[in-house]
Amino acid sequence: DGGIPPLTMTSYSFLVACIMMTIIATPFYGYIQDFALVPWEAWAGVLYSAILPSAIAYSISAWALAQLTPSIQAMYICLQPIFSALLGYFVQNIALEWYHWVGAAGIVMGLVLVVIGKAREQNTETKKVEKTFEPDQPVVGYQIRPVNTVK
Repeated sequence: DGGIPPLTMTSYSFLVACIMMTIIATPFYGYIQDFALVPWEAWAGVLYSAILPSAIAYSISAWALAQLTPSIQAMYICLQPIFSALLGYFVQNIALEWYHWVGAAGIVMGLVLVVIGKAREQNTETKKVEKTFEPDQPVVGYQIRPVNTVK
């Protein structure tokens, strides 16, 4: 393959994002002189965010991309906001409002439409192949002859 491994690319992406976020956030939050003043809960939140939703999720996504076609993975990655909302509901008791449900329904309906469209597309391709080649019928009336291109 010779490309950059997915985990290496993700690490570089996170490094660049970290630098950019630091540059953007510093004017709003100021420079922290003493990191010992940062509460342990904040460090735990940063560590949690770095390990679970980021590193593990991106590793699973890279693995899934190797197992599936990119178009299939792109379709199902749209379910991430739904799972995030449900996780927030069950873990942190965050109330789900009507617009959350409307958004979830829109995502699911979009996914269903794409799956139906792909199934129809594959069905059409199968019918085209069936019409051009019918293995049960004998091939009659064809002769193999050389093509003379010189007159």
